[in-house]
Parts: sequence; structure tokens; C-alpha cells
Amino acid sequence: ASYRHALEIKPDLADAHLNLGLTLKNLGRMVEAEASYRRALEFDPDFEMAHYNLGNTLSDLGRLEEAEASYRHALEIKPDFADAHLNLGVTLKNMGCLEEAEASYRRALQIKPDYVEALNNLASLYYVQGSLVIALNTIRQSLQINESEEAKSVFVICVKQLRLTHDDSEIRAIMVRALTEPWAHPAALARVGIEMLRLNPGIEVCIARTTSAWPLRLSLLDLFGTNGLAIFAADPLMCALLISAPICGIEMEHFLTMARWSMLDTATRMTFSAGEIGTDLRFFSALARQ
Repeated sequence: ASYRHALEIKPDLADAHLNLGLTLKNLGRMVEAEASYRRALEFDPDFEMAHYNLGNTLSDLGRLEEAEASYRHALEIKPDFADAHLNLGVTLKNMGCLEEAEASYRRALQIKPDYVEALNNLASLYYVQGSLVIALNTIRQSLQINESEEAKSVFVICVKQLRLTHDDSEIRAIMVRALTEPWAHPAALARVGIEMLRLNPGIEVCIARTTSAWPLRLSLLDLFGTNGLAIFAADPLMCALLISAPICGIEMEHFLTMARWSMLDTATRMTFSAGEIGTDLRFFSALARQ
């Protein structure tokens, strides 16, 4: 009502038409919002914010080609308009123009290197294209700047599809948080979590011993060797997986069964002091909670 009063007094006030349009859009009255933006442009054809917001409304209405044109008009007037580059990229992606969308996201990042929304959208685009490693590296950049819910969601989507060939301490650390906070249902991350664990040679050799001996039972020393148990106990990802998610995979399940048997067999035959158990208790506790 206030904007309309202002326009009764000064009908050519482009800012009032723009702000009326924004208000109408927030009220869900998209067609009226479009009309207000177009009215603003009648009085000020070089009003980049009116072109930009018209593009947003047209995009919401599903009129993607018109939205693209509006964003490009805004960028002709203001080439360093990062938000317009971002939303142009979103529109182009929705139109199936993936290479052009990538170029728009990258231009937004050239203007604003810490633009997390552009990083999130770029990572999602790489995921759609099947470039999972690049997508994961991109979303890691976003998480370093701001751990938004969108960035966490994109990380989970990317990492679930990844087939890892080498260990990565940074991804491991993020995975621990994704499992324990959690960023998604922990069971969705169990497979990739186990793959990460098995990239640790000390852990993989214990699993191999189990597979070779199964169904015979191994003692704690035979199963873990002289320092294998300490490796498990000191691995935050192992404990996070055991506590948070059901373990999948027959070899890992055999290993955990063997570890339970060995732990209980040792416990029934020996007396431990707290100091002797040390950090092993962390692994035993996580195993019990699994």
C-alpha cells in the first residue's frame, strides 16, 4: 500500500516500482510482480536491478528463455554483477546448457571468489556431468568458507557416488563430521566410509587376516598384530562409523565378528587396568555400540 501511495504521487519513480515488484513476489503474486518490474524499466531502461529481478520472477514462472534475456540485459549494464552471473548460470543449467552455465558460475567466482552459492552450484553441475572428483574438490572449497546446509548436502551427494583410490585426510575429517553431526542419514555414508577405512594399510591387513582365517577364530594378537588395535582405536572414522551407521560388506562384518570374539576371549582370560587398556577402550566401546 505504501509503495502504491508513493506511485500515486510520483508515477515515474522506478525504485518504487522495483520495490513494489519485490513485495508482490514475496507475496507470491508473480504476474503482478512482473508487471511492476516492467513498469520500472519503462521509466529507467538501464535499471540493472529491475532486469535482474524480472529475470528471477520469469525463472520462477518457468519462462527460462525470457529469464535468460533479462539476466543478460542486467549484465550488459553491469558486467561485474555476480548475482546475475549466478542466476544466469542456474537458468542455463535448467535449460540444459551446461557449458554456458559453468562459464557463468566461473565468472561469478572471478568477481567474488568467496561466493559460496556459486561454488555450491558449480559443484552440483560437475556432479551432474559425472566429474565427481572435481565436484568434491569444489564443494570442499565452499565448506572451508562457510559450512552452509546446502554445501553439506552437496558434499554428501558427491561423496556417496565416489570410488576412492587413495586416502585423503581432509575428506576423512569431513566424513567424521558428516556421520556424527549428522549431515545426512549415516547409513547413506557407510559404504564410502568403509572404502576410506580400507585405504589404510594397517586396517586392511587386519581385514585380510580375518578373510584368510574365516571361520576360524584368531586371538587378539593374531588378529591385530603388535600395533593393529592401536591403529583402529586411533582412527576417528572407524569409531564414527561403528557408532553411527550399520556396517555393510561381508568382509568388514566378518572382521567385526572376529574382533568381538577376540576382545571377549581376551577379557575373560585377563585382568586389565585402565592404564593397560588405554585408547583401545575407544574402539571396544564403539564396537559394542555398533
